[in-house]
Amino acid sequence: LAAEIGERAIALQADVTDRAAVDAMVAAAESRFGAPVTTVVNNALDYSFNGDARSQMTAIGWDEMDRQFSTVVRGALNLIQAAAPG
Repeated sequence: LAAEIGERAIALQADVTDRAAVDAMVAAAESRFGAPVTTVVNNALDYSFNGDARSQMTAIGWDEMDRQFSTVVRGALNLIQAAAPG
């Protein structure tokens, strides 16, 4: 999509659970556009939508829940805090 839009878009990737990686991603966007990031969309998650492949409620372990929690909550917090100065 970024290639189709051209100079007004950039495609970046980061592990949202890694604050340093998120800071670098936000810095790259700000450098590319010469302006602070003013809008974020938190849509990262670590979840399988395949009901047969994911752990069922009675068998899910804390490690799996912690991965989902870390991605959804920590990831959102990392991105919001990294972009907040903008």
